Order: sequence, then C-alpha cells, then structure tokens
Amino acid sequence: MRQRNTGAFERGKSPTPRPDDRETATVVPPSGALTPTNALTPTNALALQRTAGNAAVNALVARQPVAIQRAVVSVGNVSFANINSGDAAFAAKADRILQLLSANPSITTFLNGRAATITLEHRVTETPAEVIDRGTGPVDVRLAAFYFEDYDVGYIAGMLAHEFGIHPMAATNDTLEIEEFLRDGDHQVPGLDEGRTMNASTAKQADHIMGVLPISPRYKIYKNLALEMAKQLLDQTFANPEAAPAADVTGLLDCFLMDVASIAATNDNRLAGAGLSDAAATARADIARVYNHYLTLITDDPGLNALVVPWLPGQKTPKAVTDDFLLLGRRVIAAGANKYNYFHKSSISNR
Repeated sequence: MRQRNTGAFERGKSPTPRPDDRETATVVPPSGALTPTNALTPTNALALQRTAGNAAVNALVARQPVAIQRAVVSVGNVSFANINSGDAAFAAKADRILQLLSANPSITTFLNGRAATITLEHRVTETPAEVIDRGTGPVDVRLAAFYFEDYDVGYIAGMLAHEFGIHPMAATNDTLEIEEFLRDGDHQVPGLDEGRTMNASTAKQADHIMGVLPISPRYKIYKNLALEMAKQLLDQTFANPEAAPAADVTGLLDCFLMDVASIAATNDNRLAGAGLSDAAATARADIARVYNHYLTLITDDPGLNALVVPWLPGQKTPKAVTDDFLLLGRRVIAAGANKYNYFHKSSISNR
C-alpha cells in the first residue's frame, strides 16, 4: 500500500553532533554515482588532453564530485539508508531520530518486530516523503535528502509522524469502517467560519482529511503519536541538552500543527497557500487561524505531558505561514539545483 505526504514547512539547522556509541553502521560502496554531462571518463579525458592540453584535464578533475560513501545506520529494527557516512552531523541527526522511532511505543506496537527503513534520496518534484507498508513485510519510507539535511530533528520527526501516523498505523479495519461513515460528509474546518468545510471524497487524499478531522480515529492516532514523540524529544534534551535542544520539541509540534492546519484549511490543496495572489494570501491567513485552533486542542489534550507545555509553539500569524512557505520553496529550489549530496530517484515511484 503506497502512501504519499506533502508535509512540514519550517526552519532549522541540525544541532551540534554528539559522540555516538549506540548505532551500528555498515558502510556500503557508493551507489548511483553522479554522472554530469562533463563527467570525467578515460575516453573524454584523453580527448580533452589532445584538444586542450593537461591544464584543461586538471580543471575538469577539480570539478568532479567527491565520491560519497553511503551507510546504513540502524537502531533496533529501524534503519536509515543512504546516509553520508563521512558527515558527523548527519550521522548524529540520524541516530537521534532512530533512537526516537525505535523506542516509540506506538511505532513499536505497529511494527511488531518488522523492519522499517528510511531511505534518503533526491526528491524535488515528488512529495518530500512517502511510505509503503507491505503488510507482513518491512515498512519503507522514502525521505527527501534536502529535508533531512536542512531541517532540524524536530521537523524530521514531525514528517515521520505523519508518514507513520496518518498512513499505515491508522489503516486498521476498525478505522476504515468508521471512516466510511465520515468520508462523504462536509465537515466544519476547525477555526474557520461556519460553513467552511473539508470533504474527504473531494480531497486529493482522503486519508489526509481523515487524519486532521478531530472526530476521526486517524487524527487521534496521528495526534497521539506526535505527542508521544514530543515527550521523547524532551527526554533526549534532559539527557543531553547540548546535542538535543528543547527547540526540537517545539519544532515537532509546529510541524504537526502546520501539517494539520494546511490540510484542513485547503481541503488538502496545500499549494493554494503558495504564491503572491490574493487567494494565496487568504489561504495562508486561513491556515494561521486553523493552526491556532488546533494548538488550543492539543494544549487541552490529556495526552500532552505537562513537561512539554513550556515548549509548545506560540500562535501562528499569516506572516509566519508565509515565511514557512518561502523557506520550503527556497530549499526545494536548492534541491533542484543539486545542492545536496543525494542523487537517487525513488525505486518505488509509480508503483
């Protein structure tokens, strides 16, 4: 079963890396080597030497990309694949996320001993992440390299909470049976004026609408997972505040709230909030209003640990929503310009 996601919109750089004594890593040979049109091969090097001399060959060599050693990094039965093993910051970031996922009670129950692998790849035109649950087999998540490289741990955790919580974890018979009664209804968008509705049957993805509808079991699964992860991230902060800043707790919850708000406010047409038109500005204002309503909901939620409360994000303004869209747009453009180190297209596209 294939699931897609268009997810988080936020800021951040990775925290200071910390020594890692828990991960098990296996370095594998470079794969999917970058082959630009001017790539150096024995044939074109000799041809260039004959026509332009040794200086031209040396210049071409200097422009060649450095080979990136890929690694599979695992904690328990959860793994990151395609990690740049030569970058300590990336390895530390991957380890924190793996510690989070492998210790999460809801994900552990869902996997029931199965493996889950998160593979980094070059994704630009696709959604930043997608998940495939093979039932009795492993769970595969494909995550855009730019999202892993440029967003903090909290936002990555928020994206993964969506992938697991809205999609396969909620795809139970009981959930689907209840959703049959909700699917065709026009449901009031939390935080917007009476009559502003969302409808799963007309949305891009029905499970996205069910994942943000407060009366739906899918929303409750997603929300509970996000709140569990928030407490786990805070525990990481208590254990090592330098390597695991408490701002990651805020980032995760901001990611969750932007996700549910942008889906609900636009009936899962989140690109409606992008651009310079008056309609886009109105959509961003709507997203801010819906965000603030969901913020109230989770603030009052009995599943929110009291220790997390000081790290809840503040009220979202339309300008802050605009900034989130602009930041995501800049990072997608940079990814399209091959700023990042991962050049692998999805092996599960169009499946």
